[in-house]
Amino acid sequence: MGKQRHGGSSWWGQTTNGVKNWIGVSVIAALVVASGIGIAALEQRSRALASDPVPRTTFTLPASPTPTVEPAPTAAPRVVDLDFTTLGRLPEETDAGAVIGTRETGRNQSPLAVEDRALRHGVPTGPNAASYLEAPIGKPVDVLGADVIFPRDNPGQIALVVWGEQLTDGGPIPTAGIHFVADSATWHVSVWNNGETNYAEGSYTPGPKDGKTKQTFQIIRSGDRIWIQLPDGRTEGPIQNAAIQELSSEWASWELYEYDQSREPAAFARVWAG
Repeated sequence: MGKQRHGGSSWWGQTTNGVKNWIGVSVIAALVVASGIGIAALEQRSRALASDPVPRTTFTLPASPTPTVEPAPTAAPRVVDLDFTTLGRLPEETDAGAVIGTRETGRNQSPLAVEDRALRHGVPTGPNAASYLEAPIGKPVDVLGADVIFPRDNPGQIALVVWGEQLTDGGPIPTAGIHFVADSATWHVSVWNNGETNYAEGSYTPGPKDGKTKQTFQIIRSGDRIWIQLPDGRTEGPIQNAAIQELSSEWASWELYEYDQSREPAAFARVWAG
């Protein structure tokens, strides 16, 4: 029995092993076929993706907004326009019949006068020397400008001012919402109330400082904003301050100023307002 059982086990084991081997080979063959089919399918899909324009979702970052610069408004017509290159003396009235006034600190060797084709005053004899020219234009000032001549060395300053009230009546210096000051390379604009409170400042590329080249400055106002047009062609603005509107008036003014005796006075070749 033992031999018979052993003999039976040997046959069954061989048979079982054969079946296992056949199944193993079949499974491997099936896997190989399946793998081949899978690879072929992937290759076919890849070729299809490469050749077929399948819609795809793309994401584009929004472009940065382009900054906009608000250009200056068109300058108002000139109501006062005094060209000292052709005037032999300082007029007493504007073309509209308004009185042209002046005011002096008394710290210059001579007061305002037309000399050598420009409006000038004498060299300073003390600190904070100033001369003022003023003209009412019959409406709030919306444009104020000047052609300026700076000396070669140690130039003084000029100012373009819209006073809240008349300056040349002999009373205290009034307040101003536009008090623009420039030398031969820099500028600032402030509220004047017994002193300056700056609200904008900057510089510009000057022309020749030869004592004869004209440097043009112009301020254009719209409500509580101003634009400053500089000699190098640049425009600064809009610059906003509530005092620009609150202290607007008809009183246009032009100033020559030297803060100490080392400064050489600038001169006005032309001034205008509108």
